[in-house]
Amino acid sequence: MIYQLAGAIGVDPGGLTLRELLWMSEGAGRDAWSRASNLMALLANINRDPKKSKVFKPTDFNPYYSVKKDSVLVTRENIGILREAFKGINCSGQSSDISFQ
Repeated sequence: MIYQLAGAIGVDPGGLTLRELLWMSEGAGRDAWSRASNLMALLANINRDPKKSKVFKPTDFNPYYSVKKDSVLVTRENIGILREAFKGINCSGQSSDISFQ
């Protein structure tokens, strides 16, 4: 498996762990799909009827792209909720208020 991954991404596996090779392989796959999905969107938009269909985006064709349906966009209107949720929490372990600029 190590040599298959190394061959697929074109590196010498010496000194690399299986985990590192898997990360590199996934990165190469994401990069390849990013390029391919851009071309697919371009071709689809060139050949679409603007009156009958929507504009295609590269994310419409990229299998690595996933929509997070439960995500919330943080705006100036709802930042107060986030501030309250994390009040008193500091990464260094010390208690402090969060300040946003």
